[in-house]
Amino acid sequence: MLELFTSINATFKREWSINDVARLVRRHERFRMLSEADAVVLVQHMHPMRLEAGKVLFREGRSDESQNFMAIILDGEAKAETEGQGLGAPVQLGILKEGDLVGEQGIIHETPRSATVTARTDLMLASIDSARFDKLVKAKPALGCTILISMLRTVTTRLWEANQRTHVLEDSNRKLKKELDLEISSRPKAVFLDAKPLELTSSFFDPPPEPTEPPQKL
Repeated sequence: MLELFTSINATFKREWSINDVARLVRRHERFRMLSEADAVVLVQHMHPMRLEAGKVLFREGRSDESQNFMAIILDGEAKAETEGQGLGAPVQLGILKEGDLVGEQGIIHETPRSATVTARTDLMLASIDSARFDKLVKAKPALGCTILISMLRTVTTRLWEANQRTHVLEDSNRKLKKELDLEISSRPKAVFLDAKPLELTSSFFDPPPEPTEPPQKL
């Protein structure tokens, strides 16, 4: 009899065995190097997690202990979006579905989350936090190192992609600045005429002039 990972409930009508989850884990590019037996060991250190539609799985900018886990989606969909640390309107980064892995950097280092992940539908996930992963590494050092190496390769790839995007943005900024400078230099310059200030000989508030001759008697 297969050992169950999740059981049927009112929301999810499917049972997941540990072998089912292990096969799903091995389909992901991060864990393709794992044998079936190693994938089962990994899943045995994971636990099921349910999340209702509209609830937040990760919050951008958060780095507390409750965020230090990774999970693979067994059922349902989630959306990933960023607000740029509050500097602009939310930008959707993608839709996550069955078989997608989220939050893997959370078990490597306690860094702030780079995006907010919210459940679009009810979610069923297989999750492992940093404490359980540490136990896995101590129990199976070779397996733990294999998983860590795969994750570090992923982080390196993402850093390279981020650097490439930065170079593209810098190049675009230089081109825009050059075009703006050319536009400004091609505009006709304003001509200012010299004007002498008006000299007022009298004003409303000046006293009346003194009479030069005495007034004649009538």
